[in-house]
Amino acid sequence: MEGERRSSTKCPSVTVEQFVSMTSLLIDMEKEAEIAASLSLSSSRSTDTFQKGQNTILNLRCSGVQTGLMGKTLVELQSNKGDVLPVHKFTPHDVVVLKPNKAEHDLCLLGQGVVYCLKDASITIAFDEAPEDGLNSPLRLEKIANEVTYCKMKDALVALSKQNGPAIDVISVLFGEKPPLFSKNIMQFTPFNKNLDHSQRDAISRALSSRNVFLLHGPPGTGKTTTIVEIILQEVKRGSKVLACAASNIAVDNIVERLFPYRVRMVRLGHPARLLPQVLESSLDALVLRGDNSALAKDIRKEMKVLNGKMLKSKDRSTKKEIRKELRVLAKEERRRQQLAVTDVLKNSDVVLTTLIGASSLKLEKINFDLIIIDEAAQALEVACWIAILKGSRCILAGDHFQLPLLSKAFKLRKKV
Repeated sequence: MEGERRSSTKCPSVTVEQFVSMTSLLIDMEKEAEIAASLSLSSSRSTDTFQKGQNTILNLRCSGVQTGLMGKTLVELQSNKGDVLPVHKFTPHDVVVLKPNKAEHDLCLLGQGVVYCLKDASITIAFDEAPEDGLNSPLRLEKIANEVTYCKMKDALVALSKQNGPAIDVISVLFGEKPPLFSKNIMQFTPFNKNLDHSQRDAISRALSSRNVFLLHGPPGTGKTTTIVEIILQEVKRGSKVLACAASNIAVDNIVERLFPYRVRMVRLGHPARLLPQVLESSLDALVLRGDNSALAKDIRKEMKVLNGKMLKSKDRSTKKEIRKELRVLAKEERRRQQLAVTDVLKNSDVVLTTLIGASSLKLEKINFDLIIIDEAAQALEVACWIAILKGSRCILAGDHFQLPLLSKAFKLRKKV
């Protein structure tokens, strides 16, 4: 386990402008390739092609409609045959479109949403608004290219190009314009975890002394995540608000599990369907439901559930139109109530945990973080790291740059202390 900092020696590196320009072009190329692949599959008229590709599920029926958090409409779909779903490649949070089963592939779109929950015999889709018609007929579900991730990375590049905000010093260090700064005296601390070894304690002391950028390096199994957890606890103890991230949900959930015994005030952002069961208690959805501001929103959702049931059964177009109008009004009020509850949770949490892409959430825009921590940083796309890094005045990157051939520039330019 090593604490590392960048060398003050001049090294060849790209400028912020060059990095933004080059990376933006690469993101566009990857996005276009994914969309082209998706369109190529959906343009096929062959049912066999659809099923073999496993990106489409045919012969579905709507088995229920209810209202979820933030006014989302949750539509549960099951096989018309009443058995388990066919083999597919759908995963939680995939972007999907719902169509009539025998419709032309590029027409008759009933709605676009995301996969909310997956079971052997059903799949639940979250829509911003309930599909207007067609839920009483046989249905088809198709997975499409997800442009949201690309947009979030492009937004991060735009923010980076402005070179302002809380991370201005961090940007200068990571692009080799300035050396990292440390307090003159190594920070002393009383560990929460009494089983830390000497190298872990040394790395923690140096991390706590860092004023902008710190690199935490160690091969697999050397206790990097254990060290990160101790750093978070020490930072919270001295009053810092921490944003802890990683590229994958599993890595983020691992930090949540290790923090849980210490009863830290924390919140795990992310789609509930993608979280491990043991961390759901710390999820934003769970904490919001326990908050006072969520009570009225819950009553509104009950009313929306009744209306959704009526709309599903009704065959009269004018009646459906009136119900949808009422649902939109209720959804707007429900979102307002939920947003108040969300704000309370985030404001009262000392640690916010999310994936790097999740750090682009609108919920975090008005929150100032004292420290950004990225675990498994060498396994993440650099542009994704910037989504989180730009939200704080200090950052700690932890990982092992030998695990992947594509290295972040921070690890390339490292120098052992």
